[in-house]
Amino acid sequence: MTRERIRQITEHQNKHFGETPQAIATMLTGCTGYVTDSGIAVLEIGETLPHTKDCRTPAVNDHWLGCVHAAIGRLAKKAAVPSFDMAMVGFRIGKPRNTNNAQLWDASNRALNLVINNLKGVFFPDDNIEHMAFSVFGCWGEIPQTMIYIGDLREHGVEITKLYMPF
Repeated sequence: MTRERIRQITEHQNKHFGETPQAIATMLTGCTGYVTDSGIAVLEIGETLPHTKDCRTPAVNDHWLGCVHAAIGRLAKKAAVPSFDMAMVGFRIGKPRNTNNAQLWDASNRALNLVINNLKGVFFPDDNIEHMAFSVFGCWGEIPQTMIYIGDLREHGVEITKLYMPF
């Protein structure tokens, strides 16, 4: 996330102070969610997850919480929100080509924790080793986008990996 994008988010949130985080997020980016035929929940957010903790200002955190909640809300309008005792969470983080590769994905990406903390209690009971595993795949794409796949680890673990790592 660039400094300009952080500035835009902060300015937008200041302008819309008092509105719900979900409403603020949907004004800035495309957020949606759905459940596949095989029962995997998919959350799609139309921008790249912040790549370092330095990019995580309070406004950016609120923006991402709103994005996650808006995507879950849109999923819930289309289908029952699935719940898994042992979940696999897969992140596919895409950036357009010719952007800074160092900002594509970083193993110490603290924003992953922000998202996972907002998935627990909805899709799985807790984010400990008894209830959740996760993986991350960074890739080049046409548009900035973060895809989050959540399914039963025992039933869909391999299928989720194939969805976001197509090779």
